[in-house]
Amino acid sequence: MQTKFTNPVKGNNKGSCLKLATYLEKENSEKLAAEQSYFFSADRDRCNKWEVVQQIDNNAKGQGLERKDDRFYSLVISPSQAELAHIGDNPQQLKAYTRQVMEKLRGQL
Repeated sequence: MQTKFTNPVKGNNKGSCLKLATYLEKENSEKLAAEQSYFFSADRDRCNKWEVVQQIDNNAKGQGLERKDDRFYSLVISPSQAELAHIGDNPQQLKAYTRQVMEKLRGQL
């Protein structure tokens, strides 16, 4: 499993995360409602784009950040083919693992 932090949307993470959320949601436009993927948080499934944007953008407020300061980062979790095979390509198990990673990182950041 490889994990890394990246600068989202060509390094533009100084303002709102709306561009990133819109980019991540683009594949849903070609799918039926029942087949669409949703954002999720550490404790909730099926978060919509506007909730995500509001929570991330509001998180940066009140922290004394200047205009030039980064507001958010992207975490990429890339399981290997063997790891995906181990969990049977089960999206729910991958989501559970992602939540565990998020919880561990929360204590470190």
